[in-house]
Amino acid sequence: MRTLGFKVDFDIFIAEKEDNAFASVANGHKILVVDVGFVSKMNRVAGTEWGAIQIIAHEVGHHIAGFGGDRHRNELNADYWSGQACQRLGSAKDAAEKAILAVGTDADTPSHPNKRRRADIIGQGWEDAKLGKIDYSFCDNCR
Repeated sequence: MRTLGFKVDFDIFIAEKEDNAFASVANGHKILVVDVGFVSKMNRVAGTEWGAIQIIAHEVGHHIAGFGGDRHRNELNADYWSGQACQRLGSAKDAAEKAILAVGTDADTPSHPNKRRRADIIGQGWEDAKLGKIDYSFCDNCR
């Protein structure tokens, strides 16, 4: 949160055998659930320790950008913020994109855009951060 310059209050829960990480709002509380085994697996699959950081930054991005009605937009907004975070934390651009390219789908699904589109948006967030700018169109509730 400090890296991105936003104050977002949420509770973090460590899960086992969830094989996922996700952000949600439950009973009015913002939560982030992370299966440590899942993010460790993502590091192995992506071939970089930035895989776990990108995934967690993506989930934090959901809380920064908000949860609108369009699932694809929600995912792309969170991807943008993960690119911002990864660059500000010191990753190379390709390292920030590797996790989604390793595990994303080639075609859009009902809940997620395809991995190329997502990697492009992560890259856009990374590039914007490198230039010291933020594109607030990737945020429904930032302002």
